[in-house]
Amino acid sequence: MNCGIYIIKNTINNKVYVGSSQDIKRRFYLHKHYLNKKQHANIHLQTAWDLYGGDNFTFEILELISDKNLLADKEVYYINYYSSINREKGYNICQDTTAPMRSRTHSSESIEKMKKAKIGKNNSFYGKHHSIETKEKISIAKKGVRLSEEIKNKIISKSLFQNGENHLKAKMTFEIANIIRKKFEEADDKSQFTKEMAIKYNVHYTTIRRIIKNKSYKEEKNED
Repeated sequence: MNCGIYIIKNTINNKVYVGSSQDIKRRFYLHKHYLNKKQHANIHLQTAWDLYGGDNFTFEILELISDKNLLADKEVYYINYYSSINREKGYNICQDTTAPMRSRTHSSESIEKMKKAKIGKNNSFYGKHHSIETKEKISIAKKGVRLSEEIKNKIISKSLFQNGENHLKAKMTFEIANIIRKKFEEADDKSQFTKEMAIKYNVHYTTIRRIIKNKSYKEEKNED
């Protein structure tokens, strides 16, 4: 068994880092790997490693734990026991490892970096636009207005839950579907016709097949 709580100790000043892992042996390897490459996520531990040298750090197992569900609570216990989030005693950045930013605030530098990461081409939504329906939803949500039945119907008039041309991502109309069905009846090579229609309207050939079989964009039959 290799699951439990471990400690990395600076033998020069006795400062410690407490961690947990379901595979401590591998975690030790990864810590040393990134520390030696100067790429460790914990800047405090990395700075100390660079200053004092790796030979002045020990890696020890504090407690082996059979139930992995207890790891987080045990880690918090030992972090408190060694006061390792106290910068004079340790290198841990946070107490609650399941929520690293709890009880902490971003620095002005970090906030500025996050702002820049969302500007222009760095923004994942860059070059994209909300649909009219989405804009209406956002507008209403921001105002805190309760939706009337009329507005609800407008918003869902084109949605992912509608069929045919009323579907939010529909590429065709009922009119085009009806034309395809009529032309299919007249086509000599029906297999080739299906492929040609798929290319022409930029849809998958199965969409054309479903239209022909009246399973999509269904043709409504008038009852006398």
